[in-house]
Amino acid sequence: SAFKKDFDPSTSPFHVHVTRLTKSGGVVVRNKEYRSRTRMRRTREYFYGKNDVLSPHSTIVKFSDVVFCRVGSTTKAPASALPIGQKSAVDPCEVRVIEPNEQLKFNIVGVSFATNEQDVLLKNIYGLVYVSAVDVEKKEITLLSPSPGSLPSKYLVVGSLEWLD
Repeated sequence: SAFKKDFDPSTSPFHVHVTRLTKSGGVVVRNKEYRSRTRMRRTREYFYGKNDVLSPHSTIVKFSDVVFCRVGSTTKAPASALPIGQKSAVDPCEVRVIEPNEQLKFNIVGVSFATNEQDVLLKNIYGLVYVSAVDVEKKEITLLSPSPGSLPSKYLVVGSLEWLD
């Protein structure tokens, strides 16, 4: 599997053992559309609560007050594109700092417990915030969070989850 290849013991500092389990009785396979709708509904509930009983808070932060990090590479050459016998040099555990830009808009990002870039992989997250606006000219980002107040950490972990509120 791709997971095993990404965490190959000869190239990765992390030891991962993958065990395949059989599906237990009653398992229902969900299609991609159903999973997407469910994910969007659960994301909305995270910020607004069930039946919209909560009021999330909007906060404006300066680019200089936050550090956006992404884990792993955004592009990876397929094994068929590599010379025979060569392995990809891409590190799936690489933490990269990314500059704030318009592409962050509509992203759900994790607020990390990390106190530096190297700790992003090792620390948990406080919770999630939603990037509702990015103003490149003013160098400000508008974040929607489930609770009021400033961010507890400046390290924000960007994934691939987008949400259109």
